[in-house]
Parts: sequence; C-alpha cells; structure tokens
Amino acid sequence: MRVPRWTLLVPVALAGCAESPAMPRTALPGSPSVELVETTVQPGYVRLEWQVTNAPGDSLLLQRRHDDDPWKFRAWLAPDASGRMVFEDSAVTPGEPYSWRVRLAGHEPEYQGAVTLTVPQ
Repeated sequence: MRVPRWTLLVPVALAGCAESPAMPRTALPGSPSVELVETTVQPGYVRLEWQVTNAPGDSLLLQRRHDDDPWKFRAWLAPDASGRMVFEDSAVTPGEPYSWRVRLAGHEPEYQGAVTLTVPQ
C-alpha cells in the first residue's frame, strides 16, 4: 500500500455556513504548512511575509477582506528559494481593519497564515 506524501487536517464547512469554526492544527511531520512570520503596517501600506515548509514549488492563493466584507481573491504568490512569500498591499485605507489569509494551491479548503490588522492613520 502506498502512503500519501502529505496528510492534512482539514476543517469541514457545513452546508449553509459562511465560515466553519477554526480547527486546532497539529503539524504532522512532513505536512505542508504556512506561517505568517513578519508584518509591516504603515499608513496606506501593509507588507506580509509567510514561510512555507514541506511544500516545495507550491503557490499560495491570497485572499483579503475589509472589515466583515466577503473574502476576495488578491493574488497568487510563489515562494522564493528559502520558502518565503511576500505580499505588499497599498490598496488599504488608514484607520480601517483588513484581514488576509492564504491557502496552498490544491489544498482546499484549508486556509493558514491568517491575520487581521488595522491600518494606522
């Protein structure tokens, strides 16, 4: 029997629910993971940096939402040689809250590396 290369713990969205509750994650050896490692927030500018492990060559789908608006696609990100991915967002309004989240391509519906920030004035 062939053992899968990756094993993921995936929260299941219930029919009719906009968001499923967060599921605690325990990283399994060899499991792909995404961790937010750095944020820079200035008036009108946000820079986010993620570290991807155990997912060589995979790209990330980035979504953003303003306040409690629906999530919207923002970009596909590709890792550099060290597994780092950076997104710079200058389409933000000072004094307003925004959230960003990422998902490894092909790993639906698991989002990781989520962050909510209020852009300073």
